[in-house]
Parts: sequence; C-alpha cells; structure tokens
Amino acid sequence: KPPAYMEGSGRVGFTDTVVDADGIVRRSLLFLDDETGVSYGLSLRLALLYLADENVWPQAGEPDPSFIRLGDVTLPPFEPNEGPYIGADAAGYQLLLSYSDGEDAFPVVGLVDLLEGNIPDEVFRDKIVIVGISADSVKDAFFTPFSTGLRQRKSVPGAMVHAYLASQLVRAGLDGEQPLKTVDHRYELSWILLWALLGSLAGLFVRNFPRLILLSVGGIGIIVATSWWAFQQGWWFSMIAASVSWLVATGL
Repeated sequence: KPPAYMEGSGRVGFTDTVVDADGIVRRSLLFLDDETGVSYGLSLRLALLYLADENVWPQAGEPDPSFIRLGDVTLPPFEPNEGPYIGADAAGYQLLLSYSDGEDAFPVVGLVDLLEGNIPDEVFRDKIVIVGISADSVKDAFFTPFSTGLRQRKSVPGAMVHAYLASQLVRAGLDGEQPLKTVDHRYELSWILLWALLGSLAGLFVRNFPRLILLSVGGIGIIVATSWWAFQQGWWFSMIAASVSWLVATGL
C-alpha cells in the first residue's frame, strides 16, 4: 500500500504486469478491482496527467459506456478468447500492447549523469519521465515481442514496459491511434478452417512430391505475408494455427 498521506491523492498507481505463458508481456493492466475499490495502473496515471495538459480527459466509451475512451479512441478491454488466446485470464481491465514505438524507443539516462548535470534539459522537456531500476540484481526485467527470434533473448526493465503503455495511451488520446484489434472467435476459426480446406485440395490434386513441397512452402509464405500485412493495419490474426492447419491438411 502507498504511504497513508498519499491515499486518495490520485497520485498512486500499481505496477502489476501480465506475463503470458511463454514469458512475453503482450498485455497490460489499466485498472484493477480489489473489492475495496478500483485502482489505476502507473502507466495510465502518467498518460492521464500528460493528456490533461492537452485538454484530453477520460470519457465513457462508444458504443459501450463501460469502456474507457481517450479523445476519439475507445479502448475495449481484453477478452479471454481474443485473437490467438484461448481461455486467458482477462481479470481487471487489460489492453493489448502495440509496441509500435519500436525496439529501444526510449532514451535511458543514468542517475549519476543526471545528478552531475550531464543531461541536457531537452531530454526531459515535455516528456513523461519514469524513474526505475535496471540492475540485474533487482529482478525487475521482462521479455517483450522484440525478445523473440534467433538471437539471445533480450529483456527490458519493468519501467520500460510501463513506458510502452504510457506512450500508446498518449498516442490514442492525441493522435487517434486505434488499439490492436482481433477478429471474432468465429471468424478466427473460419480463417483456420479455410487453410485446412485449401491444404486438403492441394494434397488431393498435386501428386508430384517436389511440387507439393514447393506449394506447402508457398502457402506458408502467403499466410505469413497476409498476417504481417494485417498486423501493419492493426489486426492480429492467428498465423501459427493457420500454418499448422495448412501443413497438416496438405500432408494428410
């Protein structure tokens, strides 16, 4: 709990972080309800303070007034079966992180350099500044989607995760950036079944093994390209499930 003199001040935010089963942070919490009241996340607190100077205030969402809206953008909460998720823990008010700032997006300033006056004022002017710890001994490090791939997994400090969300919320309120969207579960299933059907047809009519291999690789390429293009447009499709259904159906 915060110090007693800060309770009810509107200056307190929790820093709980949602981690997926594979260790990646893809979601973040805006609100928590602990049965004694609703608590605000640190990133949301910071974003709302920044947006208030721009005359942007949290409003009731459209069309559902139980959702939060910043500017013209309504932020619907994460659902248990959203996108590739199945039966995920959607407690609280969660939001999918976009990470559209890119890797290494935020400057990191050391405390010693700051205290010695080595950092120009422009680094902080009109910015949200988060004070945190990056020492390995503190164990406040998380993996992001940028941590995946063939290289060694690179973690980021917890403060950086909150920076990504604060930046995303500010862009929603000022620039109208829409949150990452997923299709309805029925359409997601139809997308997967479509590739299973196409794979079955490919296996039935292409009997030449080398051609079938090329066709299988080409199908995977189309799925990846389509999913990547959709992701660039703000939509998250299930790329892995569609690829598996295509390969299994083709092989059978």
